[in-house]
Amino acid sequence: KVTDPWPVIVWLHPGDFRVGAANFWDGSALAVKQKVIVVTLGFRLGIFGFLTTLDNEIPGNNGLLDQVAALDWVQRNIQLFGGAPSKVLLAGHGAGGISVGLHLVSPLSAGKFSHAIAMSGSALAPHALQRKKVQANLIDSLAVDNVDAWGPILDQPFVNESGRFFLAELPVDSFQSGRFAKVPFLTGYVKMEDAWEFFDSTENRITQEQYEANIMKFAQETEIELMEEEEEKMDEDYSGNCTVNTQLLVDSISFYYSPHPPIVDDTVRLQQYLTLSAERKYGAGAFRQAYFMCPHGPTYVYRFDYKLKTNGIMDLPDWLEVPHMFELIFVWGMPYWSSLPSATVWNAADKRTADVIMAMWTSFLRTSNPIQSSLNIKWDKFTAENPAVILLDRNFDMNDGSLLNYKSFEFWNEYYPRVTEAAKICCNLTATAARTRYDFFATVIVIGANLRFFH
Repeated sequence: KVTDPWPVIVWLHPGDFRVGAANFWDGSALAVKQKVIVVTLGFRLGIFGFLTTLDNEIPGNNGLLDQVAALDWVQRNIQLFGGAPSKVLLAGHGAGGISVGLHLVSPLSAGKFSHAIAMSGSALAPHALQRKKVQANLIDSLAVDNVDAWGPILDQPFVNESGRFFLAELPVDSFQSGRFAKVPFLTGYVKMEDAWEFFDSTENRITQEQYEANIMKFAQETEIELMEEEEEKMDEDYSGNCTVNTQLLVDSISFYYSPHPPIVDDTVRLQQYLTLSAERKYGAGAFRQAYFMCPHGPTYVYRFDYKLKTNGIMDLPDWLEVPHMFELIFVWGMPYWSSLPSATVWNAADKRTADVIMAMWTSFLRTSNPIQSSLNIKWDKFTAENPAVILLDRNFDMNDGSLLNYKSFEFWNEYYPRVTEAAKICCNLTATAARTRYDFFATVIVIGANLRFFH
């Protein structure tokens, strides 16, 4: 019988709910150096994990139900391996980070973990859930070439058995109503999440035309989301008489993210675009989720800015700072992995950073505070009055507003949704009323923008 059981980390791997594997993640460095039990779990992916027939036959979310089953197993059995079932950290990255957020609001996961870390993934991100219309189209066509679209869905309407659904409502509704697990929470993202998209580019830059085209793509994605929402509100014979003024969406994004004077260097413009993309897809959702969590327990937020220094792992060009998943090198203590090529000579600074990050993550599990007394680092709690964010780089400084602009999160979480509502014109209005409605809301939005965000 173990008299001093170790805390437990349960890991949900990344991979967009369609790829990835538990056995890639070597927990030996974390276990040995930090004295924790590491559980890496596999779950069904793609069509096997997230196919739904939109009825009780296959309601969906099998991959998430696999995760729930694993959490149940940990609660029943982890003490046999020297682990503490009362001290379980649910941690994930990317799709795993989204999953962590979904477990926070799922009634099936209540009481099965004590702490949560969501890295580069939020249940409040725009891509966290698939809409029913998307899933229906996949079923109709068997959508073999749309494998990216399989993912979590609201399954409660399709489950006849009482209490066996994973998600009953949108995560934002659960958070707003207080129906979520009140546990210590740590979350964050990296500085250039989508940099892989440009990594193989020979130019490593984007022109003004390409920059504007990417903003238009964001606006069109919002348009699709709005139209799907409207269709789900209507009967099955809804003919889709709503329209969206995408130019209003484009103008709002361009206005906020266009510096003065204008950018003339194409590489700097690429960096600006990557900042925009990371804040929209990852930062804003993490920030908003932290706001909901912080009144109910210790909450910490980071942006990971430390750039790998070891040669031969993956040499990044000067313009590219920290892309998606690169913080996992340090979270998992990869400089100590025996499974990596023995010829790899790790930079001493990288090994020190891995030691610090591993200590932070496991200290958070043990004490609900990522900072141990032995670390001469300040990491303030995130609160509504002081939404503190630490920049995890070589200096480990709290953000003073000069390197990370909090208003960008306010833009995506508060202002942009108002713009999207103003941009939507639906069929139940006359053409004149619709035009008046648009003009009125557009005017209100612009005035509000000037008063609140851009003064």
